Amino acid sequence: MATISVAQAQSYAQAAGFSGNSLNIIVGIAQAESGLDTSARGTNTDGSLDRGILQINNRWHPEVSDSCAYNPACAFQQGYRISNKGTNFNAWATYTSGKYRQFTGGSGSSAPTVKAGDGNNYPLGQCTWWADERYHQLTGYYNPWNHTGQGNANQWLQRAKDYGWNTDTKPPKGIPSIICLQGFTQGATSSLGHVAIVEKVNSDGSVLTSNMNWRAGQPFSTNLNTGGYPVTQVTFRQGTGVSFLWAGGGALSNNGSGEGGATTYTPLLEQVHETLVNVPGFYGMALALNELEKFPGWINLVDPSQTAFGVNFDVVGWIRSLGATCTDNFAPFAVRAMLVSLGIFILLMLVVKIVLEVGDKAVPIIRTIGA
Repeated sequence: MATISVAQAQSYAQAAGFSGNSLNIIVGIAQAESGLDTSARGTNTDGSLDRGILQINNRWHPEVSDSCAYNPACAFQQGYRISNKGTNFNAWATYTSGKYRQFTGGSGSSAPTVKAGDGNNYPLGQCTWWADERYHQLTGYYNPWNHTGQGNANQWLQRAKDYGWNTDTKPPKGIPSIICLQGFTQGATSSLGHVAIVEKVNSDGSVLTSNMNWRAGQPFSTNLNTGGYPVTQVTFRQGTGVSFLWAGGGALSNNGSGEGGATTYTPLLEQVHETLVNVPGFYGMALALNELEKFPGWINLVDPSQTAFGVNFDVVGWIRSLGATCTDNFAPFAVRAMLVSLGIFILLMLVVKIVLEVGDKAVPIIRTIGA
């Protein structure tokens, strides 16, 4: 057994004795400590080991054997004992630091009730089927909007908001999430968009995803029954038309841009490059040109956490924002200027051609009249 779902972790914790608010807290701690990986192992500077889903330290708790620490049922039983029956969680640094809160909907107490569906109602072979099935495998939740007429990929962002799920333009770190691409974004070949599962958040803010019904990418290994439909790995980047969804409610506390509140962005030309790589042929060129001619507007790279007396003092962030805004808006300006110039040139050539043809026909008439 390796990584388990949130629903499974809740079951183990309930069986161990946790309930109500303490249940939400211990499951949030488990997510923050190990990402619900029952085989997680961390080595500390003093040589001690943090073991299993709750990262129980072997120096502070030698009475907990390795076999117990790596067994989720036993680990939660020991967690119930260590926490004095769910009343004191100070043994975990992710509790005292507040890191666990991001997994309890951002609150310090009870996590909100997650709205979820009762099964996967999407057609097998579609990107929506894979996103719903794989997300359920990782978290125990099907999405609650998976009914007829509500399931096109480009609708998932609004549906997630309607049902109280988390949404953001940045991927959450350490939490399974769904990436939602609007139509014709980063290689999506129709107005219906595309959805996939974020398998890894890279250091540059891009995400490695697993996908169904996508043309390119390396094969993705899975034990789910896909009915023979291929599943591939594709890297997408943050940017215009890209959103991330995950179960629960509350604000994003730890985003995919790394430590702190600094924001990453994908330059426009990199987005265009990804489209050209992922979508072959003239259609890919047309999609890339469509992305290239769109003005992104102001690109905000300011860290909102760097404030004093209510004023933001992230000078570097403001400089980065100005530079990114100028460079990324110049490309669409240049493309549009080129297209307008080309249009004017063609129009002038047509006018000249018409004038010359009219002139050629008019000269004999004029000569006849003059004679």
